[in-house]
Amino acid sequence: MTRAVRREHDKLAPIRQMWEDWVQRLPMMYRPDDNITVDESLVGFRGRWPFKQYMPKKPAKYGLKIWTACDSKSSYCLKMQIYTGKPPGMPREINLGRRVVLDMVDGYKGHIVTCDNFFSSYALGTELLKRKIRMIGTIRKNKTELPSALVSTRGRATHSSLFAITETHTIVSYIPKKNSNVLLMSTVHSDAALSERDDQKPQMILSYNSTKGGVDNLDKIVATYTCRRKTARWPMAVFYNIVDVSAYNSFVIWREVNPSWRQADSFKRRHFLEELGRALVCPFIQSRRHIPRTLASLQFMKKVQEGNEDAVSSTAGPSRARPSPAGPSPPGPSRAGPFPPCPSPLGPSPPGPSRAGPSRAGPFPPCPSPPGPSRAGPSRAGPSPARPSRARPSPPGPSRAGPSPARPSRARPSPPGPSRPGPSRPGPSPARPS
Repeated sequence: MTRAVRREHDKLAPIRQMWEDWVQRLPMMYRPDDNITVDESLVGFRGRWPFKQYMPKKPAKYGLKIWTACDSKSSYCLKMQIYTGKPPGMPREINLGRRVVLDMVDGYKGHIVTCDNFFSSYALGTELLKRKIRMIGTIRKNKTELPSALVSTRGRATHSSLFAITETHTIVSYIPKKNSNVLLMSTVHSDAALSERDDQKPQMILSYNSTKGGVDNLDKIVATYTCRRKTARWPMAVFYNIVDVSAYNSFVIWREVNPSWRQADSFKRRHFLEELGRALVCPFIQSRRHIPRTLASLQFMKKVQEGNEDAVSSTAGPSRARPSPAGPSPPGPSRAGPFPPCPSPLGPSPPGPSRAGPSRAGPFPPCPSPPGPSRAGPSRAGPSPARPSRARPSPPGPSRAGPSPARPSRARPSPPGPSRPGPSRPGPSPARPS
């Protein structure tokens, strides 16, 4: 089945296989605590995709909505599910929140699920009890199973609580301020216990506040040190989120296995990510020390080292590379990383002036140019040859540097014969022809 055909039925077709394989591996290495948080997270992305969501209360506001289940204490990600909207050609899904919670906690028993009012309902609590899972979460006021006395705030004092207790569920209505109430449903608590604080909050609300922030804490931690880059392709945005969540999960596992690692360090996760990146890159660096080559490539490189220009020209063709300038280049900043440079498989480089700046040459020396006229420009070593002057050559004749020659007189010569009487003009009279 081609990708175009799969995309007609699955909007997540480009990365569906990779996503499902990754999600199946999340709960294999970690056993969660008693409390599991189920909530929605948003992967920021403003490009084009068919299921982009707008969530004004999230920092990114636009992006990909992901249903997430994680441990309430450590924020270890246990399961994720990308929301792709309504399936093509299908009606709108009813009880979406209930279906999501049941999918997120599938396979767990004996845990307590914390969720917000988008997911919570009386039917969800009943279904979770059948699976030996308890639930605590806020509930919306428009639910039909709520008594009208719990929804109304008229005539109730501030910091007062009203309980409704059944065999399996306990619902509380708390007044934090005037004309405002908070509704909470729990299958964990079965009494009307209040705290000893000044606001007299019920124990149900305190338990919910201590376990509700698992997914939000995961989003905050992942955004602190992220590999995310600007991209216009939504599969890449999903891939960056996979890398970030995997790195944090590995940090949680490492901290559980080695509790004494960097106890007094305030930047444990940053140092862990540095060591993790070094451990992932080192095997590839070691493998590049001895680059595998074919026999023909090795013979060609030997001919190049021996200076067999005919073999080089017949095999490699004319070189278009401009020869490097002679002489040492000015020193520049070194780009060397935390690892030593890989030695060349051909042995040490030939003696010569070293370049202090960053070398752009590969692991092998460059091939010499073939005989014949080179297409490279003039060498930059030493002074450049004098360029011909662009001034036009002066025409032959007397030089303009000296005094200019006397211009011929413009006075007309007088005709032969007696001159006409008239007033005399000052100055010398023009010479008459003899």
